[in-house]
Amino acid sequence: MPRFFSKSIGARDEAQTRELAGTGGVVFACITLASLLASLFVAWLAPGWFADADVVRVIRLVVIVMAAFFASQTAAQLSLGYLKGHLRYDLIAIASIVRITVTSVLIVLVLRRGHGLLGIACVHAAVGAVESLMNIVFSLRHDPPLVVRLREATKSKALEIFKYAGAAYLMMAGQSLRNSLDPIVIAARAGESAVTGYALGNRFPVLFVDLAHIMAGGQLLSLFSRYVGDNDHAGLRRAYMASARMCAIIAAFGSFMMWMFGSPFLQRWVPAQAAAAWAVLVPAMLPKALFIAQTPSMVLLLALARHKKLAVIDWVAGAINVGMTWWLAGTMGAPGAAVATCIEQSIVCGLIWPVLGARAAGISIAEVWGRLLAWPVLRVALVLAPCALLIRFARPDYFVLAALGTACFVWFVVASFFVLNADERRWLERLLPFMRRFGKGGESSSN
Repeated sequence: MPRFFSKSIGARDEAQTRELAGTGGVVFACITLASLLASLFVAWLAPGWFADADVVRVIRLVVIVMAAFFASQTAAQLSLGYLKGHLRYDLIAIASIVRITVTSVLIVLVLRRGHGLLGIACVHAAVGAVESLMNIVFSLRHDPPLVVRLREATKSKALEIFKYAGAAYLMMAGQSLRNSLDPIVIAARAGESAVTGYALGNRFPVLFVDLAHIMAGGQLLSLFSRYVGDNDHAGLRRAYMASARMCAIIAAFGSFMMWMFGSPFLQRWVPAQAAAAWAVLVPAMLPKALFIAQTPSMVLLLALARHKKLAVIDWVAGAINVGMTWWLAGTMGAPGAAVATCIEQSIVCGLIWPVLGARAAGISIAEVWGRLLAWPVLRVALVLAPCALLIRFARPDYFVLAALGTACFVWFVVASFFVLNADERRWLERLLPFMRRFGKGGESSSN
């Protein structure tokens, strides 16, 4: 929905926005009802899976409570899409922070009072419903407000939404294929004990990707879709190029931090598994960095609804990854799985995505590899070169590592004045409009 709302907002097409709201209301109402019915069916089947009556009762209650939680989240998806379409990630962040804070406090209280799984489920459901309600209220009070009239829903728009969402789902499923099956393959080829080192070593690169996506991924889709709706190809090209340079900078900085502090942190966190985890982390850094750096290329294709190719590529590459993992995990253990992913994902993100992104943006592939990837990484390397002198002070101590990491981050922020040019700083402000909103009391962003 964010892509569709952003496109209609960029086109300044109020009729299309109303059609989207009505159609989205019908679609998400059907999805919410279907999820509730499926959950009730699972709860009804519980006696066939468990013999203990008390266990059956708890399982049924947990399923019903979590069904209510997912229903509230699904019901708020239309409002979330509308807020993202208007680039109001600041309001979404407020609701999310409230949910995380209140949930953390209540779970501690629930566990201290002796409540178990059911109590935790109730906390998630109740606080999740509050978050959903906040997002709904935000969308209704936005200027202009979200207005849902079910009579304005159309079959053609519903089919368009499902067609787009289906291809996007297949793409995401293909991307998760490599990570989901790796532990199973490793256990079969190298033994169950090797899975622990792989999970620990792969955790930091995956976490880095998640954080980078939160910083840029969702905002980029909404921003690019606005230019698509406005038919502003020049503006779309500028946004793509500026965001690609910034994502390359983020990828380079994160890789440097993992390379500098990864080993001593693992030695402090999991001493017995540090060596095995580090052997996985090293080959895992490159593909994740390329994934982050080329996220704008992937999002550009999503905004232009040209992501069917990405879905096919991800499934083919994922299948090849599984085959390579089976072979290399048998000869190298857990690091072999990381090497397989490094080879496959580096080809996809470092070669294929730039070619597709360059074609979609109307620029040369040499410009993508040179100006948008190699040059930003080189600038970051030059800026962070003095921080390499701190490696000799890094040791397995949380306080020392935190101090050194903070020093590197502060130096990077100060030196970023020389890393980002004026155009990149301007687009960074567009990507993070909440920085401007908090400073100007909720002023609406421009198209």
